[in-house]
Amino acid sequence: MKVARRLAAVVSCGVLAVLSSGCAVDARPPVEGAFDRTLAVNGPVDLDIRSGSGSVQIDAGPVDAVHVVARIRAHTWFTSDPEDRVRRIEAAPPIEQSGNAIRIGQVRDNDLYRNISISYEVTVPEDTRVRSRVGSGRQTISHLRGPVDVSTGSGSVRVGQVTGDVQAATG
Repeated sequence: MKVARRLAAVVSCGVLAVLSSGCAVDARPPVEGAFDRTLAVNGPVDLDIRSGSGSVQIDAGPVDAVHVVARIRAHTWFTSDPEDRVRRIEAAPPIEQSGNAIRIGQVRDNDLYRNISISYEVTVPEDTRVRSRVGSGRQTISHLRGPVDVSTGSGSVRVGQVTGDVQAATG
């Protein structure tokens, strides 16, 4: 009993010390945003997609378009003006197209994307070559001819109904 009382006293003192020290826990919900883009293509697509944090889902769709839907999430802790950063990403999403070569998530302004998570749902023609890299998040890729090269540092990888070569790795 004495040990339990002492432990309770120590924990109570620790909580009081944190609360009285001016340390504040930011309980605000994350700032969220989204973007939706459709890109016209005319033949096999070469897709290179990256996300530092967030999931990636790629599936087959129409033969003449790549459709990208993204959900953006910025945590408010240790982040300067997350609302402004999310709105800037929505206004100028990290998507580049050169013919049938499409790059998604290739960022140049690392400060803008710090503590930002972007999850992508991408619909591509069946004849799409995929290279997808995610730092932290799950990936699901299906119904393609491929080839598919997919990796994630932390998260699951699911590849199904791909007739071409598949290389998959997860940390």
